[in-house]
Amino acid sequence: MWWKSLKNMFRRQVPTLNRIEISRDAILYNYQLLKKISVSKNLIPVLKANAYGHGIKQICEILKGTDVEMVAVDSFPEYQMVRDFSRFQVLLIGECHQSVYENVDWNRTVAAVYTLETARFLISLKKNIRVHLFLNTGMNREGIQLDVLASFLDEIQDKNLIVDWVMSHFANADIDDMGSLDEQVKIFKKAYYEILDRWWQPRMKHISASAGIAKLEDSFFDTARTGIALYGYNPLTSEDPFFEKLKLLKPALEVFSTVVAVQKIKDGEWVSYGKRWKAQSDGLVATIPFGYYEWLSRHYSGKLFFWWENIHLQQVGTICMNLCSVDAGDVDIAVWDEIKIVSSDLNAINSLSRLSYAQDTIVYETLVKFNEKIRRLIT
Repeated sequence: MWWKSLKNMFRRQVPTLNRIEISRDAILYNYQLLKKISVSKNLIPVLKANAYGHGIKQICEILKGTDVEMVAVDSFPEYQMVRDFSRFQVLLIGECHQSVYENVDWNRTVAAVYTLETARFLISLKKNIRVHLFLNTGMNREGIQLDVLASFLDEIQDKNLIVDWVMSHFANADIDDMGSLDEQVKIFKKAYYEILDRWWQPRMKHISASAGIAKLEDSFFDTARTGIALYGYNPLTSEDPFFEKLKLLKPALEVFSTVVAVQKIKDGEWVSYGKRWKAQSDGLVATIPFGYYEWLSRHYSGKLFFWWENIHLQQVGTICMNLCSVDAGDVDIAVWDEIKIVSSDLNAINSLSRLSYAQDTIVYETLVKFNEKIRRLIT
């Protein structure tokens, strides 16, 4: 409604103690880099999981003015955000409850179809609905298997579903295993030509995500999806022969908090719950309002380093629900000083890659754990 837009225009934005900054230049640079190295002519940015923690609204804003035509989301709430904040076509890449499909604008939406049950329900809506048939080529999580493809096609033949695209997903693109990729491509092509035999003419075909973009050089595939690489992270290990193709990606995200307390502490005193850290000398402990509700798992306790004025400070004591502390030693730190929790510098001690390693997990997981209520700003 117009009055809501007017209200938002004049609403005073209250300062926040925590923020996530998203670099417009980094996202656009990564997009162009991926287009350059991809054999596919068309890229679909994947905005699921709140755009990998970066914010769907913010990434939609950044991608405006590019040649992006379609973005992919996983759920109906994510679809609603893309619908409200952009004019992109939307690929609902995740399975949704049937009732969701009754509330979708099919003029700008296409659905990934994994099961006959979903296909039947979409047919029952009696609307011309464009779909991406998702083939199970070896991931074995979901998708239409080759041994039932013929009967699947028989049932949807001459109905209101428009098989506009055919898609699948690599199971092992992020490891050095080209044999698995080749086998999945072989299965995909066999299924695709079976679909062509039914007189459908799918416009596009896609199987690659970020890792596959670096590895697949088969022009048969005219579209690819990009998730983690769009946001600046290389899904391949440095030992992978294709690592160099994605080496120049630029992480787009940085995370900041604010010192809200500075405590004088004496040698031998403990900090936070459970006596997990004891001071080895007199000094200062600074506390920031950033805990496991915001993103920092308790498993990180004592394993992290943050930045304050180009000095790295170790996080100490147990990470709490909304607070954690750092050992400031004898530096001149003060309340309202800024702390950089996550750096976009891949070599920094608080890069997301190193923070992920400290928790024995992957960048994907750490990214999507950022609380959606933390303010995200485009820089």
